[in-house]
Parts: sequence; C-alpha cells; structure tokens
Amino acid sequence: MDWCGTCKLTQKHLTAIDVPFVYHRLPAGEAGWALVEKLSGRRATPVIIKDGRHMPFNEFKAYIDSLGRTPRRLTQDELDDIE
Repeated sequence: MDWCGTCKLTQKHLTAIDVPFVYHRLPAGEAGWALVEKLSGRRATPVIIKDGRHMPFNEFKAYIDSLGRTPRRLTQDELDDIE
C-alpha cells in the first residue's frame, strides 16, 4: 500500500542492500484490506511472501539481518521509484 510507511522503509532497505523483490500495489480501500487478510490472515502491512508462503515481518526482518549486508546510499531515481 503506497501509504504504508513500513512498506516504504522495507522497499528502501531491500533496495539499499541489493536484495531483489517484487512490490505489488494493492487496491485501495476494503478490496486491498481483503487481499491483505487473505494472504496473511491479518489486517496488517506489509505482507511479505517469500518462497510462496507468508512470512511474518519479524521473521523476515531476522532473515534480512542474517544476510549481513551493509546498506548503500540510494540514488535519487531509486528513491523516486519508491515514493
């Protein structure tokens, strides 16, 4: 969801550590929330799908931290793409 601060921070961090990802924009309003609940069983974002399964955010964060990658500075084009 474009308004989700945690989603934007996650995109920035993954980009900064060069981890490929696919970001899907969800429909606005109730349709988006229904999809979030269907995918994750919760009404909370972000929804992380890794290897075809929902991964709780704390588990995902631990996985990303375990990669030990140092974030780099994002280019203006990368920032513009995320915003």
